[in-house]
Amino acid sequence: MKKIKGILFDLDNTLIDFMKMKKMACSEAAAAMLGAGLKIKAENLADDLFKYYLNYGIEGDYPFTDFLKEHNAYKDEILAAAINAYNRVKSAFLEPYPGVIPTFIKLIKKGIKLGIVTDAPSLKAHRRIDSMKLHGFFDVVVTEANKPDPKGFLEAVKKLNLEPKEVMMLGDWPEKDIVGAKNAGLITCFAKYGQMENVKEKVEADYVIQRIEEVNQIL
Repeated sequence: MKKIKGILFDLDNTLIDFMKMKKMACSEAAAAMLGAGLKIKAENLADDLFKYYLNYGIEGDYPFTDFLKEHNAYKDEILAAAINAYNRVKSAFLEPYPGVIPTFIKLIKKGIKLGIVTDAPSLKAHRRIDSMKLHGFFDVVVTEANKPDPKGFLEAVKKLNLEPKEVMMLGDWPEKDIVGAKNAGLITCFAKYGQMENVKEKVEADYVIQRIEEVNQIL
């Protein structure tokens, strides 16, 4: 195995606790809907809204609209309250995991090139990166990668001017991040700390870490 000269990171649940942010934002949106006059049982509304968001597609733009229409409860004032509440919480919560920035600084001091490979749409990914004040750390950002397709990983490696075996991919989703990176010939590292509760690790990575700070122990 060659010396690692570059590290590619997944974005959501690897650098940011994305699912927790979504759940908190949906909970606030549900409360705002009720406050604006939504006539739905409040007991499970936050959970139902979050599950709807997951089924709709986590990057979807219109889940609240469709949720209300599906329940025959659409009103502009209810939708407006939901969107505003959701965005307030999302903006407040868009921060990286505590160890991310110190880890990045140590890696850069060692001469390691950094990049991102994410499935997120370009504008949304860059908004998150900017909100987390991480935009200056990366040598390459590949969005809409359609993981586990190897193309996104190889595109990032090429832009880093490195060979696949000199680059490690760190991600929380084995079937996407680890499989895709392996097929592209990269070294792989599973971010176990970001794993969703209902996802079981099925793919063996070269390394497994419990905290992002542990990346420095691999080099």
